[in-house]
Amino acid sequence: VTHSIPACLGSMMINGKQLDNESPVSVFAVNKCYVTVQDGTFFDGSGFAALVREGYKVRSDVNITLEFRTTVAHGVLLGVSSAKVDAIGLEIVNGKVLFHVNNGAGRITATYEPRGANSLCDGKWHKLQANKSKHGISLIIDGNFVQTENPYTQSTSADTNNPIYVGGYP
Repeated sequence: VTHSIPACLGSMMINGKQLDNESPVSVFAVNKCYVTVQDGTFFDGSGFAALVREGYKVRSDVNITLEFRTTVAHGVLLGVSSAKVDAIGLEIVNGKVLFHVNNGAGRITATYEPRGANSLCDGKWHKLQANKSKHGISLIIDGNFVQTENPYTQSTSADTNNPIYVGGYP
């Protein structure tokens, strides 16, 4: 998925540090959440916000937490990449949340598939936590845990240095 997600995203943290979505480096088609303003940033399905101007270095370990609410089954939640292949990404595809990591040797994915079809696309707030450690990745969605081990044990670091893109990707 490479297009923006029409959704509200809020309470975004990486490694315990709050991301400043109130003053992004750049924005395109981004607004406040809903007519009655709620905490978070609303993406209409055509835009994104770039955070961390100097570029974010994922390296060996990263812990991402955020909340989202959407009514669509496809879209980008967050992504960071490099000029090469190293990258991390969070997206919703067919109502499932996918956490992708490429440490340079190949992509691995942790997939959370909810029990009810489109139960994550119900317009209600959902809490997401994505964790990358050297050789493993995990997702916790609304308290439900999934993990994937990295078969590429020689590569442990995602050497990124680009902005964190939220709600879409340029």
